[in-house]
Amino acid sequence: MDIIKGESYTVPFVIKNDGVPVTNNDVDGVRIRLGNQIAYYPDGTLEFNPEDSTWDFPMTQKNTYSIIGKTIDYQVQVKINGDIHSSKETKIKIEETMFKTEW
Repeated sequence: MDIIKGESYTVPFVIKNDGVPVTNNDVDGVRIRLGNQIAYYPDGTLEFNPEDSTWDFPMTQKNTYSIIGKTIDYQVQVKINGDIHSSKETKIKIEETMFKTEW
């Protein structure tokens, strides 16, 4: 997925354990860091979507305008039965926009 500055998104993440999607019933908590922003579950803005087994990270237009650079890093951390598991840091490409102000 690419992110275009100036757009609002729900960025979907699929979290897997041994190839099986991790659901909200499997975890004590999830946090995802996308650049300088963090979304939390259950006490935050991160939501689990059971229809497609995604963890949905909301980004406003203001959030996407605040991204600096041509890529943004993300990392997922999951708490299961008190144990913490982290993904590798991964990059998402950022596309510029001709529109430089919020709508």
